Amino acid sequence: MKQRTFRNVEDLLLRLKGVRRVEKGWMALCPAHDDHNPSLSIKEGEDGRVLFHCFADCSSERVCGVLGIGLGELGPKKDSHNSSFRQTTSRSRRLVATYDYTDENGKLLFQVLRYEPKQFCQRRPDGKGGWLYNLNNTRRVLYRLPDLLKADTSEMVFIVEGEKDAERLVALGLVGTTNPGGAGKWRSEYVQGLRDLHVCVLPDSDKPGSRHAQDIANSLASEAASVRILSLPNLPEKGDVSNWLDTGGTAEALKSLAVSTPIHEHEDSQAETPQAESDETVLERLASLPVLDYERERETAAKTLGCRTAVLDKLVQSERSRIQPVHGGLQGHALELDEIEPWPESLNGAEILKQISEVFSDYIVLPDGAADALALWCAHAHVFDGFICSPRLNISSPDKQCGKTTLRDVLAVFVPRPLPTENLTAAVLFRVVESHKPTLLADECDAWLRDNEELRGLLNAGHGRTGQALRCEGEGNEIRAFRVFSPAVLCGIGSLPGTLYDRSIVIRLARAKPGEVRKRFDSRRTQTEQELCRKLSRFCADNRTLLQTADPELPAGLFNRLADNWRPLFAVAEIAGGDWPSRAASAFARLSSKDDVDAQGIGVMLLTDIQKVFQDLPSHRIFSRDLVTGLCAMTDRPWLEAHRGRSITETWLARRLRYFEVRSKDLRIGTDRAKGYEVTDFVDAFERYVFPQEHSSRDSVTSPVNTEQNDTPTRDNLNVCRGTKPHESTENIGLSRCHALDTPETVELLVVGEI
Repeated sequence: MKQRTFRNVEDLLLRLKGVRRVEKGWMALCPAHDDHNPSLSIKEGEDGRVLFHCFADCSSERVCGVLGIGLGELGPKKDSHNSSFRQTTSRSRRLVATYDYTDENGKLLFQVLRYEPKQFCQRRPDGKGGWLYNLNNTRRVLYRLPDLLKADTSEMVFIVEGEKDAERLVALGLVGTTNPGGAGKWRSEYVQGLRDLHVCVLPDSDKPGSRHAQDIANSLASEAASVRILSLPNLPEKGDVSNWLDTGGTAEALKSLAVSTPIHEHEDSQAETPQAESDETVLERLASLPVLDYERERETAAKTLGCRTAVLDKLVQSERSRIQPVHGGLQGHALELDEIEPWPESLNGAEILKQISEVFSDYIVLPDGAADALALWCAHAHVFDGFICSPRLNISSPDKQCGKTTLRDVLAVFVPRPLPTENLTAAVLFRVVESHKPTLLADECDAWLRDNEELRGLLNAGHGRTGQALRCEGEGNEIRAFRVFSPAVLCGIGSLPGTLYDRSIVIRLARAKPGEVRKRFDSRRTQTEQELCRKLSRFCADNRTLLQTADPELPAGLFNRLADNWRPLFAVAEIAGGDWPSRAASAFARLSSKDDVDAQGIGVMLLTDIQKVFQDLPSHRIFSRDLVTGLCAMTDRPWLEAHRGRSITETWLARRLRYFEVRSKDLRIGTDRAKGYEVTDFVDAFERYVFPQEHSSRDSVTSPVNTEQNDTPTRDNLNVCRGTKPHESTENIGLSRCHALDTPETVELLVVGEI
């Protein structure tokens, strides 16, 4: 796509979302596609024009159309359409000034941006060359703080209500400052920069300005050498010092007026202020204090206001909510997820994946194939919304100290918008996915997930692109849909519940032996890993369309949900090229060759144990009561408490087996008659759901048994029930795997290899 030009960079940036500063311009979310990781690059050309380019190859016509800008508005000044374009931008907000707030050493803390028409916003560095447009947890200081600290104690310091006014005074050789936010935003911590100085406050000509000046003077009364409030003469309504200077005022005249103004007396100010305003001022000052400072003053302040300390606490808490709208009075802090700046140049995907795989192998002891699978999964997370499914990544171990949390922390460096958490609720899950499109990195999930059916259901739904949660919202209880489709890493001891296990790629960790870990991971020093992540992001952005349309060749016999889980990883491997298709196949074969008994449904576990009971019988038939007794004799299985905390019964057994089309019948064994089962009743269920008990790594699922024999079972029939065919060579038999849940409707038989 050719780079198109706009006349005004601010006009373009104001129409975009997710804008952040980068080294040579800006990155933003492309409006022409469902963009979750900024892929639209914007920069200014040498002639002042603005260039833009979408790394996802969105056409310029599409981008302009979504932005509401015609192609006729692009191009050089002589273009006949430029007059209308300039008319459009003249009505748009235009950045006219940027004011830096720095600490004592000149380090930038935040900026205030001034726009025309008059409007302000604040932003702070994000530590990665970009900006965050809020001041969450940012230290507030006075404007031009280093100049205040260098000021001579004999000089007069002028406090005004805006950065523009302060700059006017500095240009005249005076010492000028202001507090961020202007009138009504004075904080007690600003006093430190003005100790032992002569201060003159220049309020704007309005009631808020007068009240603001009183607040400053009262705050500085015991700290500054002197404090004066100078109301400049002949100011228009809401006028300021700049208006006074524009009418002929000079620096010398301002100094003369300041010196002739009486020094402010705190008591006089209180006498002139109505009691209601005085109470409001006290509450606002207390609300702006740090916790310890407020604790020291609360009893004295309560006596001054004539109320109990408990009442004062409630009033101050309410005032804090009012004067700190960025938090909305809420506890905690706003959720911010790191965005990735793509690498500036196109790269070889195979080499990037290789380096990321090596990083995983350096920091964690992994099973064979796991490092490659992890690298492919991280790549899929960058473009997950282009696939039908996003496989859950299950990091499991038999016990603690096996590296699960470390692996999660390494994964967090390579995925977009990582959201680590040690707990989660269903309400939080669907809202955070809808608003932030995170990569969930959930640790200790064995402690809080297994018994939370609602949350488990949402994580299951988030496996597919169409997954969503429906909720009633607002006063009118409007039905709203929340997307839950998002990449997720689930770390915990033991296996996941069967439904989640079935939607997961499982990485089983073991505790490392002494000296087995090559390197120790330090989350404070991840420059190399972050660079690799940027390269991976660029590779995925460049190949987004190819990844979305890829139809990779899967190993023979790989289908159903297991295929859904692995298809995104095979797609990444195919587009990356090199030896990655074979590496993906090898990783799949190694990681999928084992099954987890704990992850099986109760139904499959029942069939497995029934198969064991039949293997120990001299006959091919058994009464129901004897089968129940045989199952309950397996003390390491759940049958003694599977029936609502009690041992199973014949009725419970019959109801469970009915799901598998197995029903009891009238039998005669010897001289006894009762309800029971024959081994031939289970042949189809065994073949469909039970992982063979006697097999090598090359055993296969068998064909249906010949059920014509009614009496004593032949050796061939018994072998079929055990999962093998008699007299059959196993030379070319492939690897088999059976995923199953509680009922036949959700069971999948997965066979890999040539049979």
